[in-house]
Amino acid sequence: MNSLKRSLFPAVPQGGGIPPAAQWGNEFRAGSKHFLEAVQNAEVIFRKLYKTSAQGMNSPTRTDTSPDGAFDILLNFIDGLSRWIEWEKHAGQ
Repeated sequence: MNSLKRSLFPAVPQGGGIPPAAQWGNEFRAGSKHFLEAVQNAEVIFRKLYKTSAQGMNSPTRTDTSPDGAFDILLNFIDGLSRWIEWEKHAGQ
């Protein structure tokens, strides 16, 4: 944050008052603190969402949904075929 503060014109303005760096320094610090807190809170929320979704996906009581169209049927067939191929690879070893 110091580099941003230093980049503002440090001299006292001709009309008087405090220099811009002194005027905005506290606001920059507060803004960066709030931004950091918001990012950390978002990370916590995303971790909770991922944990919840993983528990739902791995739940033994989860029920499958039926395919809605030809594309879904094709994807399910490809998924089943790839699982069968993997099973055969491991069974043959």
